[in-house]
Amino acid sequence: MKKNIFWAILFLIFFIACDEKESKNSNNFSIPSENIVHKVKLEEDLTEFSNNEKLVIKLLIRASMYNDSMFFYENISNFKEIYSQIKDQEKKELFVYNFGPWDRFNENKPFIEGFGEKPSGANFYPNDITVEEFQNYPDNCKNSLYTFIRRNQEGELYCVPYNVQFKTYIDSISVLLLKAAELTDSPEFSEYLIQRSKDIKTDNYFKSDSLWVRLQYNKLDYVFGPIQILDDCLFNLKAEHQSFLLVKDEVWSEKMHKYNKWLRFLQKAIPVPEEYRAEEPGSNSSISVYDIIFFGGSATAGGTLISVVLPLESQTQITQGVKNLQFKNIMESKFDAVLKPISDIVLTDLQKEYISSEAFFVNTILYEMANSLGIRNTINGNGTVRNALKDYYTTTSHIKNYALSLFLAEKLYEVSELSNDLKENYLTFVVDLLRRIRFGLNNEYAKSNIVFYNYLVENKAIKYDKNNHIMIDYNRMKTATESLTNQVIIMQGNGDYSGVKAFVDEHLYIDEKLYNLIISINNNNIPTDIEIVQGEDVLKF
Repeated sequence: MKKNIFWAILFLIFFIACDEKESKNSNNFSIPSENIVHKVKLEEDLTEFSNNEKLVIKLLIRASMYNDSMFFYENISNFKEIYSQIKDQEKKELFVYNFGPWDRFNENKPFIEGFGEKPSGANFYPNDITVEEFQNYPDNCKNSLYTFIRRNQEGELYCVPYNVQFKTYIDSISVLLLKAAELTDSPEFSEYLIQRSKDIKTDNYFKSDSLWVRLQYNKLDYVFGPIQILDDCLFNLKAEHQSFLLVKDEVWSEKMHKYNKWLRFLQKAIPVPEEYRAEEPGSNSSISVYDIIFFGGSATAGGTLISVVLPLESQTQITQGVKNLQFKNIMESKFDAVLKPISDIVLTDLQKEYISSEAFFVNTILYEMANSLGIRNTINGNGTVRNALKDYYTTTSHIKNYALSLFLAEKLYEVSELSNDLKENYLTFVVDLLRRIRFGLNNEYAKSNIVFYNYLVENKAIKYDKNNHIMIDYNRMKTATESLTNQVIIMQGNGDYSGVKAFVDEHLYIDEKLYNLIISINNNNIPTDIEIVQGEDVLKF
């Protein structure tokens, strides 16, 4: 699939992101959009799996496919009707690729006639709901990660739990999970699948999440449910459905286990006052490396995920720990097809040699490690950081994770756990910022990366030569990284909504130099992302 949408506004404008936050910077250009994708087949050698385990894989692929329908509904209610009315084949493909009629790589602009802007609350809320109305609605069900907010004939708000809205899908999924539980060779995996089949019927995932966190040694792994918050740009509250079917890379996972022992040391080393780093990482936290063999739901929407830290709920993370999942085959594909070609265009010749696939891999791991470090509850009684920072929580959380990931690289290098040159981590990280910025302003990863990139430029860690190539000042990178880590975690710990809002809004802009940098990448036809080709026929059982 190739779609060329290239536009630019060369005079002063203000852009509006999906949550309608406007930058106050006076040098503000739109992100030039160029959606070219590189197709990648999710092939895998399954010969070491028993016949029963191969049947388990087939059952879990079928369960995963229901995520697509649920995620479609989370974006637009009548998606089946709309799809059936699309005559143009390319637009049909785009509709499926974007899970709706809005282009995720072009600031959610509609590509089908008759549609306006994508609602900032997707399909989680009535389109006409106001912030004041939501706040005044007295039922606490509104704050659940797993409810839709609807309006009755009298105009009053009410909640619909996910397990009610999706009952038909969930009943079918539950049957598939129970069949897989009967066939698997692993008692622990079976126990998890059985519990998950129960939890999806109640929207209470604590028991199955706890079992899953402790599931450390199975060759096959499966993650399923409303497990990330991405498309709710209104209140940053509602989780959406996705799934990952994974085959563990035993060799690389063993290499990554060395990082687990450093979690408590790294938490205590964070450059903030002690009260902001007092929380302990969960005792069961782990890092594992996988080849992903099937994605479901939102996992490929607006950029295919390369890693994830789960479970989603903060209190489960604190009491049970997390699993840091790294998708090795996806990382390799993105590095070869996107990151390395970008580096050849944007870096000076003197620094190109420091782009490294290993650094890309390590940086991604450290980002996800950072997700389990820091602070989740405010220190002044304002509740969880998520609730205190509201619609700015996700962007701020990404900024914290990116800043902290480089700080973690520095600390692990100091204790000789990283053997590569730190210059590789710095250079690869900055080029990766540009890769994600191209996802567009509707994407929370892109927004957080714009903020981070501009912070580094303002602190002279990133400079431009006369040809608009970027150069990295390594000493200033270290200083800026530690400074940003400190600022963001303290604001999180204080539940400082106004401070976070001011910081993000101040740095969320595209100036002329960054704009021209993205233009140069687009003009060389560098893919924006990869497109997954997957299924039973690709795996070749």
